[in-house]
Amino acid sequence: MGVRIWMAVNLAPLMLRLALGVVFVWAGFSKLAYRDPYVGERAAILAHLGVIAPPAGPGAVPIIPGEPAGPPQPEDAPATPAAPPGDPVPEAPPADAAPTEPAERPASPADADPPAERVSSRGGPTGGVLLLAAAAAPVSAPTAEAPDPARVNPVVPFTAADFPEPVRELRLYGIAIMLHNAAHPADPATQLWPSALATPAAAKALAWSAALVELLGGVFVLFGFLTRLAALNLAGTMFVAMLLTTVGPAIMSGDGFLGFLPDPKLSDGSAWVAAWSTLLFQFTLLMASLAVVFSGAGAFSLDRVFFGNAERRKPAKSSQG
Repeated sequence: MGVRIWMAVNLAPLMLRLALGVVFVWAGFSKLAYRDPYVGERAAILAHLGVIAPPAGPGAVPIIPGEPAGPPQPEDAPATPAAPPGDPVPEAPPADAAPTEPAERPASPADADPPAERVSSRGGPTGGVLLLAAAAAPVSAPTAEAPDPARVNPVVPFTAADFPEPVRELRLYGIAIMLHNAAHPADPATQLWPSALATPAAAKALAWSAALVELLGGVFVLFGFLTRLAALNLAGTMFVAMLLTTVGPAIMSGDGFLGFLPDPKLSDGSAWVAAWSTLLFQFTLLMASLAVVFSGAGAFSLDRVFFGNAERRKPAKSSQG
C-alpha cells in the first residue's frame, strides 16, 4: 500500500472523526448541562408539554367543564342592604291600587357605568387567575372577529401572558418546542412533523434522544468505537435538524430558492450569512457523517483494536505465473 493510499484510508477518517466528535460532543453537552430562559409563547408550550409547572397565582380558580362559574363576587354584584332594625316593613300595595312613581334614591358609584364584566390583565375575571389543566380543552376566542391576542396556539391550553417572567430550563427542550411548532403550525398546510410524534411524551423523549445521540455519538466517533453506527445516527440527527430549521421551512414557504433552499440574498453579505450559515453547517456535518459511515474509522480507532482489520481477513489473490 502506497503512502498516499494509506493516508487516504487512515488519516482522512481520523480527521473527519476529530471534527465530528468535537462538534457533536460540545453540542450534546451544552444541551444537557446548560439552561436557557423561556418566556411567553415558548414557556407556554413547555407548560403544555409538562416540562414546567402550569401558571398559578394567589386565588387561582380551576376551570371545570360543565360546572357553574360560582357566585358573583361582592364587587361585581353588591348585595342589597338590609333594613335597619326597628323600621317598619312596608306593606304590599293592594291589587287595585294605581302605580306610583318610585321614590328617588341617591345614585351609587355602581350605577355610574353600565354593568360590564371586569377583566384582569391576565385575561380572566378579577376574582382570580384562570388555571387551566394540560388536558383541558383549548379556550375558544371571545369572538370570531376579534381573536384573543394572548392565545399562542389553539393546541396549547396556556397563553403567552401566563408567563411574563423567564423560566430557565434545559437547552434540549428547545428541540421539543421546534417539534411542537412543526407539528402544529398556524397554517395546517405547512405542517412539517407528524402530530403523533409531537405529543408531550413524544416531544420530550425525542428532545432527550437528540441530545444523547449528539453527546454519545460524538464520543463514539471521536474514539472510533462502533464508528459506522454512531456516524449513521449523527447523520440522521442532522437530516431532521435540516428538515425542521432550514430546508423544510423553505419548501413549505412556496418561494424557496430552487424549491427547497432558503432565499440566498446574495446582494447583501450579512443577510446571506444569516440565511445560509446554519444550512451550510448542517449540510457539512451531514456529509462528513455519511463519509465516516462509508469509510469506517481507519487505523487509529478502537474498532481496529477490538475488531481488527477487515482487509487482513480477506483472502489474498493468488499470483499468476
